[in-house]
Amino acid sequence: MMIWMGLLIIYIGFQRIAESKLSRRNEKWLVERGGVIKIDEKLKWYTLLHSFIYFIIFFEVLLTGKFRHDINLLLFLILIGIQFFRFWCIRSLGKFWNMKNIILPGVLLFKKGPYKYTKYPDKISAVFEMIIIALLFGATFTAIIYAIISIYFLRGPSKEIIPKATV
Repeated sequence: MMIWMGLLIIYIGFQRIAESKLSRRNEKWLVERGGVIKIDEKLKWYTLLHSFIYFIIFFEVLLTGKFRHDINLLLFLILIGIQFFRFWCIRSLGKFWNMKNIILPGVLLFKKGPYKYTKYPDKISAVFEMIIIALLFGATFTAIIYAIISIYFLRGPSKEIIPKATV
């Protein structure tokens, strides 16, 4: 039963490596054309949290003993849906997709694919992905805390990521 967990971890690891390579290649392409990297301090801390979430999940499961040996099929299907959504985000931006905020002067914001509805759908999908992964492994506390922290980090100066509700 634990084979699925190992395979999931390996898949996510390879996916992150591939995304990092694509991001670096796209960053180089954008910077060569005059792209400017926009640094947001809150997003730097959020990226750090996002990097350590796997260890946090592991330690919660280890400390609480709530390790899931079976797979929750509904959560797994949701995770697969999120993966397709992430691929859609990346494909919609093409060479403009990047893990960093890079602004290319003279280029308008993309309004195709999921970017028609929100400015940063890839970041929103990353939040949901981490919550689902935590729940899949039985780390309920981490999923709840991560959701709360994500809302804090993705609001701040980057209000366009998760817009405030208007009345």
